[in-house]
Amino acid sequence: MTTKRDIVKAIRDVSAGFGATVIAEGIETMEELHAVRQCGVEFGQGYLLGRPTPSCVAPHPFQHVTS
Repeated sequence: MTTKRDIVKAIRDVSAGFGATVIAEGIETMEELHAVRQCGVEFGQGYLLGRPTPSCVAPHPFQHVTS
């Protein structure tokens, strides 16, 4: 059975083949943050990481987020 983590890993692998960057969306809990980190996704967005603002800010690598 395919899990959500398997799908995220597959997306990461395909994107790497094209030289693209994957940005996880909708991260709202620490569990979700840990899950995408374990899948090898380096960037993310969601309410856990910061509320939407009117200014445009580049995403930050997860390693700068404290757990």
